[in-house]
Amino acid sequence: MPPEAEGQRAPLRKNQALLLGAYAARILTALVVTMIVGSSLCPEDFGFFLLVGTIFALATIVLDLGTEGLAVRAVAQAPDRERACLEALMAWRLFAGLACGAATVVLAIFETDSLRRQVLLATAVVLSLMAPSALGAVFSMRQRQTAPALVGMVNQLLTIIATLWLLKVEAPGAAFGLVVVGRELLSLLCIWWLATRLTRYSTFPRWSRSASSLGFRTAGIMGAAVLAKALYFHADVFLVRFFRGEAELGAYAAALRPVNTLLVLPSIFTIPLLPILSSLAAKDRAGLGRLMLKATAALTALGAVGLVIGAGLAPTLLGFLYGGRYTDGTLSAVPALRWLCGAFFSVCATSALTMTLVAEGRVSVLLRLGLLGLVLNVGLNALLLPRLGFTAAGLVTALTETAVLLGAAVACWPLARAALDVRRKAKSDPKLALTSESMHAGNHHHRG
Repeated sequence: MPPEAEGQRAPLRKNQALLLGAYAARILTALVVTMIVGSSLCPEDFGFFLLVGTIFALATIVLDLGTEGLAVRAVAQAPDRERACLEALMAWRLFAGLACGAATVVLAIFETDSLRRQVLLATAVVLSLMAPSALGAVFSMRQRQTAPALVGMVNQLLTIIATLWLLKVEAPGAAFGLVVVGRELLSLLCIWWLATRLTRYSTFPRWSRSASSLGFRTAGIMGAAVLAKALYFHADVFLVRFFRGEAELGAYAAALRPVNTLLVLPSIFTIPLLPILSSLAAKDRAGLGRLMLKATAALTALGAVGLVIGAGLAPTLLGFLYGGRYTDGTLSAVPALRWLCGAFFSVCATSALTMTLVAEGRVSVLLRLGLLGLVLNVGLNALLLPRLGFTAAGLVTALTETAVLLGAAVACWPLARAALDVRRKAKSDPKLALTSESMHAGNHHHRG
């Protein structure tokens, strides 16, 4: 491994530990809230709770579209452009937030329940105010992850308290969506305040000439790839609601919520690997292939454990989470949970492959994979949901993620084959393997 990559290990371990702590708090909180809400609300209200959370999850991805990572890399190369980058990020998020807010207003207009309409309108307002969330990038730029991680943990604790309070006062089921709205608003305000204290200057949405040269306008392919993945990943929630109604959406939420909560696990391991993978992509393709194979094997094992436990113990897990609900009858979520555990396996197995494609700069491949997933997910859901019910959404998710896994494997196979060739030669002739590895590094070509 190159010396530069070796030197990155200490800060990577620290950032990974902070990410692990923040994600652990998020996982624990999400599971607790899922247990409370899922066992207390009727299926229709539980489905609406999932809908509000999905709107924010999808909007978060749209607000970013890879621009934060681009800004962090740009500031690492030119620290004096930090303010211009943050203002450019805010300008984009102002536009994207208003667009997401407008789309949510459309959902609110077609909502027949008055309280749910008010919750959706509150969601739209918060989304329209999301521009300051761009300031969160400064913590990565300056490697100051502790404060936002702690804020996230406190915010998760407050989420549990708010949920319990609503139960105590016997609030209407739709009101639980306000817990999600309040959580996002509090997080936004805290990030704004912490970032302003850290930077010691005021930041406003603005696109400057300095920002124009940072590459934001050339990030369209990566942004489109991220958007396509986000759309196919979250489309099932909206499609189940459209084709099957909110009662079946609530049953689907019972299966989806715990799996979605655990899908952050692959990111804990792959995101900190990106700088090392990028370094190897430029200097040591055989080393890149070896690291990709090792990471893929580890994450595939993680996915296999999740698949075996989740599929084998699906009725027990649902009974534990929801007090016996959603384990039998027409709203049984057991088959959907088993299919989603299969999707979890494929997501884990794909994570290191897609991160390797990012490191190599092959964003056009990621875009094609995202479009493939989007077409498959929407098309198969539209075909199967009316016939098979909400369980079809779990089946389609598993099929979609498997197709994306196969596509990523095909795209990464030449790199894997080169690494396997070097390993095979190393066993027969170490000197020949060293020469071959040097040739692979020297013959590297950038591919898009």
